[in-house]
Amino acid sequence: LFLIENIISSSKIEESKKFDIRDEILKLFFSSNVKFIHLSIPQDYDFQLHHIPGAERCFSELESLSFCCDFGNCQNILNGLARICKSIRKFRVDNVHFCTNNSGINKLIEVQKKLNNVSFIGPYKGSRAIINIIEDESIYKSLEESLIKHVDTIQYLRMDWIPITRILSYLVNLFRLEISTCLPYPTNWNELDYLKDLSLPNLKILITRQVPIKITANLIEITKGQLTEISVLYNDADTKSSPTSLFTFEFHSGRINLEDIILFFDNWTNRNPMLLEIDSDNYCNEFGDKKQLEDLIEKYKFDIET
Repeated sequence: LFLIENIISSSKIEESKKFDIRDEILKLFFSSNVKFIHLSIPQDYDFQLHHIPGAERCFSELESLSFCCDFGNCQNILNGLARICKSIRKFRVDNVHFCTNNSGINKLIEVQKKLNNVSFIGPYKGSRAIINIIEDESIYKSLEESLIKHVDTIQYLRMDWIPITRILSYLVNLFRLEISTCLPYPTNWNELDYLKDLSLPNLKILITRQVPIKITANLIEITKGQLTEISVLYNDADTKSSPTSLFTFEFHSGRINLEDIILFFDNWTNRNPMLLEIDSDNYCNEFGDKKQLEDLIEKYKFDIET
């Protein structure tokens, strides 16, 4: 669909004729015996695919669907696809925080039989559009509740908000969990009882971004040492919340602030020696900063050794 839209939009065609041209192109695709297994719907796409003759046959074995949420009529398309597609295994929603109506998403999730991989992805942190995100908790709550029917099959989950319901307590077969947030997190995550009875016996991969460190620590603790991969992105005091057994660190930053490094080293006093890797643009490109950082590391190495 992206290719078709790019061809039409870049061509010198009168606006009044674009709809008919798009319709004819899609009819050519749908009139063949081809069955699509992946469909990606562009942002602001409002062409009702499910009304085209042959759509039911072409999409009947669809396994992967991704689309970009907007303030338009994408829910109508999803409601239509829900009547056709029952075999989707991988489902991805981009810009989920822009959804003012998620009835189509919920319906499409509800009718699937083998849903395995679900991603609800928000705008990236630096996006100007982030100011337009919807903070209505009922939207996210209904999305979480739509997953409950598939607790036996979902193994991969990404949510770009901190869960509002106890959905994680149902997803006992999760293999990979990714939680990221650009929204204020709900107060129930500050209550110990929320994670008290949570069990994720099959979780191997945990990824968190800007999730309060205590929550991440609790999720790690719940897995009881079974994780094989942990990735944490969080802008706060790492040393104070790190377990005493931790000794390997990788810092990736567009620009290293020496004051932050000093604070990090000061908080590491009386702990085990660390293995440190720093990847920074200014570390590589600005000799002065590089020399200051190297001198700082040497100073703390000396303090530890003596």
